[in-house]
Amino acid sequence: MAVTLGGSAATAGLGATLGPALVGLVFGRELELAAGPTAAVAAGTVFAIGSLVLTVLLLARSRPVALLRGWAAGLVPAAAFFALAPVAVLPRTATTFLVLEAVAWCWFAGEDLRAGGAEPRPDRA
Repeated sequence: MAVTLGGSAATAGLGATLGPALVGLVFGRELELAAGPTAAVAAGTVFAIGSLVLTVLLLARSRPVALLRGWAAGLVPAAAFFALAPVAVLPRTATTFLVLEAVAWCWFAGEDLRAGGAEPRPDRA
């Protein structure tokens, strides 16, 4: 879990400094993204990968309902931010992605900690 937290912070910094140039290099100079959105997408991607790992763990522990709760928990603040933030669409979308992934990852991490490494049980959701 520390890897995900540290990795998201590190990639946010890299995304802010190198992201705009890399986007131009990969997609062409016509596409320009500011440091903020590239940092948010970079950090959100690390949380997404961490969520994927925790998803597999929770499924192996027969906890699919925990996944539903986690995504629902992330959807609420993400939707509120997207609907209410007085920010341009591109940075708002990038930040919404980060918010959704970070909240869902936190929920999944909490579910994994509560499971305490228990063996998978089909009767437990």
